[in-house]
Amino acid sequence: MVKRLLRAGHEVVTLDNLSAGHRDAVTGGVFIEGDLADTGALRALFAAQRPEAVMHFASCIRDYVHVDDLCAAHLLALEWMRAHDRSAAFNLGNGAGFSVQEVIAVAERVSGRRVPVVDAQRRAGDPARLVADATRARRELGWAPRHPDLESIIGHAWRWECRQAGLA
Repeated sequence: MVKRLLRAGHEVVTLDNLSAGHRDAVTGGVFIEGDLADTGALRALFAAQRPEAVMHFASCIRDYVHVDDLCAAHLLALEWMRAHDRSAAFNLGNGAGFSVQEVIAVAERVSGRRVPVVDAQRRAGDPARLVADATRARRELGWAPRHPDLESIIGHAWRWECRQAGLA
């Protein structure tokens, strides 16, 4: 997303606690290591940087979306908000859910490795199906996923991870 925003002429500040991310994946803009739950740090960041828009990447554990598709949609949403001079929320998703077993099978096929699995009951409160309705994003932003299939999503992620680990 940082790369797309910079190419589109935006100034970018990234806040991440790196609990699930990689510092070297943020190439460009200003990087601030911090936690989104730290309201004092957020207030200081907003006061210092005065952001025009905030993007938070959090895209549901069942309706998998390719990172490039997420980035494209966020850039379109930013441009939409500028053009309409207001903020809005857009659900993003493929509109098709995948089971954990489907994800595991594709990950094993793509990586050529066995994925260790621990079978457990569904967590209390988890819905049986959780799929985004991206109708508004499609209609108002003109967005549609370019990589809707698990093979592309997992394949690109696997190749990126291999490069990060020096295996590619």
